Amino acid sequence: MEDKKLTFGEIVAALQEKYTGDPNEYEDNSIRDFAESGFDYVRIPDTYEPIVEVIGDWQSNRDKRSARRTKYLNENTILGGCVEVDGNGGSDRGSDWWRVYHFTKHDVYLKIRGYYTSYEGVSLEDGWDSCSEVVPKQVMVTIYEDKK
Repeated sequence: MEDKKLTFGEIVAALQEKYTGDPNEYEDNSIRDFAESGFDYVRIPDTYEPIVEVIGDWQSNRDKRSARRTKYLNENTILGGCVEVDGNGGSDRGSDWWRVYHFTKHDVYLKIRGYYTSYEGVSLEDGWDSCSEVVPKQVMVTIYEDKK
């Protein structure tokens, strides 16, 4: 039996149930926790499909852990896993901040908008209204390179 695919609204409602902290305050368990890291810190049982990490290959190891986490969440939770597919801002990338997460089990893309300052980190002034559904779209872009 195939699981029901959730809509954008149902995903946001499920996130609101999970992240109950005030998004405008600096407290744990708020949408800010999800906005900054997705489900990166969800603990997966040690017995679930152990992976072999390669010493010194941090990128490959990170990708293996991420794929394992997404698979586990897709199999064991209603929301499933999500992958950060795009983002901007934060640290040395400016104050305009946003992230896009793809909920792979439901094929829904969620964009969270806010701003970043070095002394506060990410702020989401609009709370849960900072979330919107987006879709990927390819566009042609013209860039200008120095003439050699």
